Amino acid sequence: MCHYSLKARFVFPVDRAPIAEGGLSVEGHHIAQVTRETTSAAWDLGNVAILPALVNAHTHLEFSHLPQPLGNPGMCFSDWIRAVLANRQEATSPEQAGRLSGPSPIAQGLTESLQTGSVTLGEIANTSWNKKDFEQACPTGTIFFELIGLSETRIQELISTVLELIASAEQATTSWQIGFSPHAPYTAAASLIAQVAKLAAIHKFSLAMHLAETRAEIDFLREGRGPLRELLEERGIWNSTCFQRPLRALDYLKILAEAPRALIVHGNYLDQEELQFLAEHSQGMTLVYCPRTHAYFGHSAYPLLQALQSGVHVALGTDSKASNPDLNLLTDMRFVREQHPAVTGAQILRMGTLHGAQALSAAERVGSLSVGKRASWIAVELPERTDADPHDLVLQSKLPVSLVVVDGKPVYAQGKMSAFLQKWRAQAGTE
Repeated sequence: MCHYSLKARFVFPVDRAPIAEGGLSVEGHHIAQVTRETTSAAWDLGNVAILPALVNAHTHLEFSHLPQPLGNPGMCFSDWIRAVLANRQEATSPEQAGRLSGPSPIAQGLTESLQTGSVTLGEIANTSWNKKDFEQACPTGTIFFELIGLSETRIQELISTVLELIASAEQATTSWQIGFSPHAPYTAAASLIAQVAKLAAIHKFSLAMHLAETRAEIDFLREGRGPLRELLEERGIWNSTCFQRPLRALDYLKILAEAPRALIVHGNYLDQEELQFLAEHSQGMTLVYCPRTHAYFGHSAYPLLQALQSGVHVALGTDSKASNPDLNLLTDMRFVREQHPAVTGAQILRMGTLHGAQALSAAERVGSLSVGKRASWIAVELPERTDADPHDLVLQSKLPVSLVVVDGKPVYAQGKMSAFLQKWRAQAGTE
């Protein structure tokens, strides 16, 4: 069993204050010690921060092959959805499949996530997902199967699919958990969401849903018209009987609250009453903020400080490369520090680690540097300066993740950390 001890300029356990000149000891796959005292035998990583591996609570990896986001910044959301649907259709066409070579978009996204420090993901998957892509990569997390249905026939088909996937998941041995994602209030009937929430309560799985993402959605729920209705009519799936107006995001929050865990994705236009509802249900409900995607569409200022002050449990996600230049959660965390200066660095670090782990029912294993948890951690290079808040050495910098360790084993290294990888391999080979 491989074991080693390290020291670094800062260790950020997350569940307690940062430790200057701190140490981390690993025994096999687990964290054995997090301490202020280090021995002479500890490997000195130098001017880096040791952090828990990041938790990206919301991804759509199917778009990881895109060289840049679809459309243009600030574009009409329904037009962006049309671009997404067109890209998905093109990517799954027989002609495109014949031209593809190399790793799939999912595999590319998993690799990019890993190399930028995210080891646990909340992934939204459609029916074309490839199980092998997820089993062969280091990241783990929850796969939320996307559910889109407004007609009664489609709803019953989806419930049958949900039951089949639950049955197969109970027999599977995988590091990925199963979940379900009623897509959004304009694409998933309330009756479908209610049935899936009841199944989630029975079978103990999590839900994720895009909610209050745009003003157009809020207007659609209240008035039943606008660009989202036009899109549904264009797609031939509009069903007026699904929507008994006026509706609010709060109506959907009340349904989702029945699940043991529910991720409310985006929430860009939740009002104070809805934020208070999330705060009152913070043990089971998490608001997932996708900072750079929010900025891409030019939404109104995100109510992050308001949510945190209300007691809402907030995690972070990158969303997809259809609306974000990359899957680097650390860059999104740094963007939050820039855009929300009243939110502390400690809060941002928790949102990108422990809060995401709690949202994905993984906090017993990851999310903080705690004795007994899995030894999944990262090293981030630090600038040659001193800050009053050491979190800003990480968050007010552009220096990269230079080392990623999963279950005690280094899986990616660059720059100076390549020497640690070689040293670890040499030690592992002698045991």
